[in-house]
Amino acid sequence: MDWMLLTGDVYSSGSSGQAVTFIAYGAATVVLATRFASRFLEGNGADSDPEG
Repeated sequence: MDWMLLTGDVYSSGSSGQAVTFIAYGAATVVLATRFASRFLEGNGADSDPEG
């Protein structure tokens, strides 16, 4: 995403716009990772019953 913004001249390399973009995407990644981690980290063995 950052590459598209840089090549589209939305902001220049090393600008505050680039820093805000990196911080925003980093924060979104952390939020989504912690929110959905339980879906991927729970045991998924043969004895687990997904329907209860």
